[in-house]
Amino acid sequence: MESLPKIQLPTFECKIPSTGQVITCRPFTVKEEKILLLAAHSKDERDIIQATLQVVNNCVLTDGINISKWPFFDVDYVFIALRAKSVGDHVEVNFRCNNRDEDHIYCGTVFPVKIDILNSQIIKNPDINNEIVLGGGVLVKMKYPNYSLMKTNTFDEAMENIINIIAGSIDQIVKKDKVYTAKDFTSTELKEFVEGLSHGQYAKLEEFVRNFPSFSIKANAVCPKCNFNHDISYDDYTAFFL
Repeated sequence: MESLPKIQLPTFECKIPSTGQVITCRPFTVKEEKILLLAAHSKDERDIIQATLQVVNNCVLTDGINISKWPFFDVDYVFIALRAKSVGDHVEVNFRCNNRDEDHIYCGTVFPVKIDILNSQIIKNPDINNEIVLGGGVLVKMKYPNYSLMKTNTFDEAMENIINIIAGSIDQIVKKDKVYTAKDFTSTELKEFVEGLSHGQYAKLEEFVRNFPSFSIKANAVCPKCNFNHDISYDDYTAFFL
């Protein structure tokens, strides 16, 4: 039986923000769009996480790449690049005007805004060091957590989430000439280490994770009702999921 011909997909290059490595990718196929649509319709955070990782993994063609170990913002950035090449680099979203006039009356007009997702960028705080001295001869070397950990724990008021993020961001613990590597310990053991810190020591690690590089897309829009000019910043790629 004769087999159907294979379609040659175009490829493009994309630079990974954390390392500067240039990788080769291909656009989404219909199969990947189906994966994303099913995840979006489920509205389940874990489904969306797994769909995103699967699609990025499918579309990155460079050998030796382990998506599961990428920092979360690398996955966001490459996903948006894939989306732009696959579906289109502009997405229309509804935006609510938050302007108040001289009488403090809220406008609240909802209007469509066309976002150029190629304006995505990774914003870093240059003043944050990943080597943190805790005192008593102890130094902690931090890393950026992977996508799954970061997306299942949010920076809300739940201290448990922040502890999970901090524990998952520890790379090494150095005490004088002894080096403890995080991969040699369980997540429970790392959490117990974090929970055993003093308030001041914990605050140093929390400062690091609260200043992670962040994904952002900038846009500008004028309200059609009150003519107020908005500078818009989106920091959640799921607004452009498909």
